[in-house]
Amino acid sequence: FDLSFMSNVRHRPSSSSTLSSTLDVEPAKISYRPKVPRNFFSSFFRTDTLLVFLALLSVRLFSALVNYITDCDETFNYWEPTHFLIYGTGLQTWEYSPDYAIRSYFYVLIHAIPGYILSSFLENKILIFYTLRCLLGLVCAFSETVFYNGIRYAFGRKVSYLTVFFLLVTPGMFQASTSYLPSSFAMYGVMLAFGTWFRGSWALAVHASVMATLLGWPFVAVIFVPMALEFFLRAKLTKVLSWGFSALTLFLVPMIAVDYYYFRRILVAPLNILIYNVFSGSGSEKYGIEEWPFYFKNGFLNLNFVFFLAFSSFLWGVVGILMGKGKFRIQGPFVLLKLMPLYIWFLIMQIQPHKEERFLYPIYPLFCFAGALSLSIFAGLLQHFFIKFSSKSIEKEKRSNFKRKGWENSRVLVGVVVLVCVVVAVVSVSRTTSLLINYRAPLLLYSDFYHLSSISQQNSSVNLCVGKEWYRFPSNFFLPDLGKFSPKFQFLRSEFRGLLPRHYDSSPSATWIIPPHMNDQNLEELSRYVDVSECDYIVDQDDEKQREERYAVDEESWKVVGWYPFLDSESSPSPHRAFWVPFVSATKNKFNRYVLLQSTRSRKL
Repeated sequence: FDLSFMSNVRHRPSSSSTLSSTLDVEPAKISYRPKVPRNFFSSFFRTDTLLVFLALLSVRLFSALVNYITDCDETFNYWEPTHFLIYGTGLQTWEYSPDYAIRSYFYVLIHAIPGYILSSFLENKILIFYTLRCLLGLVCAFSETVFYNGIRYAFGRKVSYLTVFFLLVTPGMFQASTSYLPSSFAMYGVMLAFGTWFRGSWALAVHASVMATLLGWPFVAVIFVPMALEFFLRAKLTKVLSWGFSALTLFLVPMIAVDYYYFRRILVAPLNILIYNVFSGSGSEKYGIEEWPFYFKNGFLNLNFVFFLAFSSFLWGVVGILMGKGKFRIQGPFVLLKLMPLYIWFLIMQIQPHKEERFLYPIYPLFCFAGALSLSIFAGLLQHFFIKFSSKSIEKEKRSNFKRKGWENSRVLVGVVVLVCVVVAVVSVSRTTSLLINYRAPLLLYSDFYHLSSISQQNSSVNLCVGKEWYRFPSNFFLPDLGKFSPKFQFLRSEFRGLLPRHYDSSPSATWIIPPHMNDQNLEELSRYVDVSECDYIVDQDDEKQREERYAVDEESWKVVGWYPFLDSESSPSPHRAFWVPFVSATKNKFNRYVLLQSTRSRKL
């Protein structure tokens, strides 16, 4: 049984080994402590690597330009502090209060610095917003390319090509790649760490894993446990400890320094968030609880059939080792070790009461890799049994063809792989298109507000208010900067009864003074709200089922300045709202108006 399609490693015949004679290969050898290959850095300038990078970059830039903000945490915990560091205004959440300090300004600062540089010659804040997103896409594409290089080195070009294909088309990667979230940043770090781990550059892998843990999300440290286990088993302890110390010095020291500057306290923000969520007894459950099918449903929506292929990867890995021993560049047991992080992270997230889609972002690339590995081995098995049970003449011809040129000329194997890839691509494009059509209205509407000529002609500031749609506000980057006459974002009370953010203090000490009316229990603070009479503009989704006042139908007090269709998910059937089908989805789904309203009795206009 020949699994040579799994690797581009060339094996020499050996007459001294029964197994090698049977498989016509010599078992692959690796050093006990692998070193960085000499061509590690030069490999990035190979034609195939450059083409992979350009393909990934093009999709990531497209995501940066059209993707909507999927999580209010992205707006209020990251875009808003970034806006504050650049322009001196923004909304502050309780996580940035010095009383709690569970978010680090260091992570925000590394995004705010390029934004500040851009603001020195760009006046359009929306353009700065999208440029920063494009930079996130660039970092993601680079990380994915490192990941691809590592997979190609360890598992062969066929598995690496399939991995890249899944990275390119899956809706989950399309969303996560340019999201300004620690889970997305952790995903970049996971790809860098695993790519260098697979390639044998263990020092770089340690640094990437520490970066993902400290700058991204401290919980992802468990993803790197199998990697650390291999390092401790196969490398000198002093070496591993020196790598860890170097990484901590590189990332932890500047983080503490930056946070001391902004909080005026010596603290370790990743440690604070660990204490809050794990040991305080008042963790994330207060923000909502989901049932056990949540991640399985979201896994299929965001990764479709790759999700299920990936879950079978451990089984297929065992089959590949038993049936094709000697075909891996790395030793058999360590193949399975490299698949374990996916299962570890998913299990930990699954048993948590509070579940969110973004919590799986760090392992989306691992799903793509594991799915590619499963598909490769499955296709090889199918080809093997097809040859075995064919007639002798056909068997002879196909066996010769399979051994000579691998899977490229194998119609069965290629047919299976192409069929799966086509199905994955079609379902993925359908899902991504559905998301953009159904939920992109807020970004478009706030962009229209930014360019309203009536705003720039005012000689006083105006209030832009939101009620139940507060969590879809894309950030102050979508409010024009008019100096002291800049529009101010305000909250109207709605059915939501949790804690909303407050405006940063305008003093130079805004980041280290204790803001009033903050708590870590998600308890509502009435001081956040303004009366509707103080609003000059309102953004709302006009839903006939809403319990809040329908401002859009009050034509005496409000006039519609603009609107875009927004999916009414409760009134739309599940398959059609989840996946876009040409000429069908538009007739099956129901849309509400996402409206921008201007007061006819404005206090300032």
